[in-house]
Amino acid sequence: MIDNCRTSMHNSAASAIETISTVPPDFAVLNFTFLRSLLGGPLTGEFSPSLGTDDFEDAYRCIPNHRKQEHFSVIAFRHPAWRGGAPRMVFAVSKAHLFGLSAAVLNFNRVPEFLIAVCRRVGAVPCWHFFDDSGTAGVSLEKSSGQRFLNGCFETLGFKQKPAQHQPMATKCLHLGIINDFSRAGDDLCCLDPKEGRVERTLAKIDAAFDTNSLDPTEASSIRGDTVFLSATSFRRVLRGGLGALGRRQHSEHGGSLSADLRSCLNFLRHALSTWEPVSVPLTPSREKPCILYVDASFDLDLSVDQSLPVHLRCQGGLGALLIMPDGTFHAYACQVPIKFWGALEPRETQIIPAELVTPACVAYTAPELLQGKPLIVFGDNMPAVCSTISGSTGKCDLQQIVSATHVAFWQLASPWWMEWVPSELNPADPLSRGKPSPYTSHVNKLLLPDWVFPSPGRDFDWSMRW
Repeated sequence: MIDNCRTSMHNSAASAIETISTVPPDFAVLNFTFLRSLLGGPLTGEFSPSLGTDDFEDAYRCIPNHRKQEHFSVIAFRHPAWRGGAPRMVFAVSKAHLFGLSAAVLNFNRVPEFLIAVCRRVGAVPCWHFFDDSGTAGVSLEKSSGQRFLNGCFETLGFKQKPAQHQPMATKCLHLGIINDFSRAGDDLCCLDPKEGRVERTLAKIDAAFDTNSLDPTEASSIRGDTVFLSATSFRRVLRGGLGALGRRQHSEHGGSLSADLRSCLNFLRHALSTWEPVSVPLTPSREKPCILYVDASFDLDLSVDQSLPVHLRCQGGLGALLIMPDGTFHAYACQVPIKFWGALEPRETQIIPAELVTPACVAYTAPELLQGKPLIVFGDNMPAVCSTISGSTGKCDLQQIVSATHVAFWQLASPWWMEWVPSELNPADPLSRGKPSPYTSHVNKLLLPDWVFPSPGRDFDWSMRW
């Protein structure tokens, strides 16, 4: 039963000064990464990793309400045959927490939080919880003693676990929606596979939308929810190229036929989910120094040409990048932005953001041999471009294609990367984007713009990705 505490205004009357912080879905990997660093070698033999999970039997319903507050816990429901008679509205006092009461979430969460703290401190058990789900990490030599201690602690205090949801310690275990596979721990890798059937169900929803040429807000919400989860676990942010149009349709009042941007997003997701392999996470932190990439762009309208010309024919600008390798060598790149690129963009007052967005992907295309498999930190001085690149999602269809191209490019290079903001006056790529020499190297390479970074007229992502 989901109790409606919003309509009754219980939730609007609630006041809370605390919030809940939950563990990430790959929390087990973090535990074994820490253990791997302590041991100084692969987790094999008696230190082979395993994971077990459990679930509260009654969740909120096992937490009693205070007797003085029971008059706030009156529920109503329509009984189909009250005492053998006709249907009737029946009122009852709930003796336990209500699912729909916002305050119940905080109050319930205190119970597993306390019990997990006891298991950690008293039993030295590497365990955690996500609301009513709990996980326990272990190795072969401890023979599941950690999970037994956790279950004994919970049940001693009167909180039973669901027998059907109990997963004993194993090398491969479904937890929080993903399959943690530690069978390759000897190679310092953990595979994070989606729950069986999740990808297939998402693809079926996408195919149904194309078959009917329609998508209502509920269906859009379902596909978007699946994508958000998969982008946070098995496929990283590279999947977020399919979120923008789905979000707009989800929050619209009515459904309708598939728009160009919706088709683009759904095509992107269909290709990605049907062809890409889930990520494998290293259990040992990389000791390799990252490459450092500074990127910049310039943009202006040419006032010396006929001002009656279309705007894209009056745009001018340049791209610049400075790549610093771990050995201290510098590689500079620069180019003028071709008119074709400006013409592929949606009209707007300034095109500096798409120019800033496209530069990292151009470096990936120009120098793949330098970046292949290398960790990378990118610095840019345009805050909107940095934020869109980090999130992997943006509200404009043409910009989304550029952001997606960047994520796909680094995904294909197997280059773990991140982006940060740097003030313009401290950005060494700034002079390169304006056609000036670099003070760090005398040679400036030509920066290449591949066809797949150009937003297409039909707004479909170019999957050719020719290198």
